[in-house]
Parts: sequence; structure tokens; C-alpha cells
Amino acid sequence: MKQESKNPTPLGVGVVSYKIIHKTEYSYSDSVNLCYNEARLTPRNFVHQYCSRSQFVVDPEPGACRERQDFFGNTVAPASQ
Repeated sequence: MKQESKNPTPLGVGVVSYKIIHKTEYSYSDSVNLCYNEARLTPRNFVHQYCSRSQFVVDPEPGACRERQDFFGNTVAPASQ
């Protein structure tokens, strides 16, 4: 008897979904006037893997944050204060 997945993919394997939450927190002994960071947290899409939704939140809101693609195809979210 052959069992079929309810959500078949091209390989005949069922769909698996993950919810990933990542939190990075910085604390300093004095106030910080200038800060620049780059985050590479969005999973890349491939033939049998895709990111259905992602959200990047910075608190406090940065003065500038514009996502771009790096040389390797990763989404980069630079944030500066």
C-alpha cells in the first residue's frame, strides 16, 4: 500500500514549516551616539526551500534601514543610528 503526502512536493515529500524567532540585544554602560549593524537573517529561497514570510524589526527604529542583496544572494538589512 502506497501512502501519499497531503502536501506533496516535487520529490514526493510532505511540506515542513518552521517558525524561527531570533533576538539580538545590545546593552552599553554609556549612551551610544553612532551605531552600524548588518543583519543576514532572511533564509534564501532554493528549488525545494522557500521563505514564505519574514520580518525584521529594530527597536529603537534606526535612522536608515534599506534591504539589499549581497554578492552571494543573501538579503542584507543594514541599520544605522
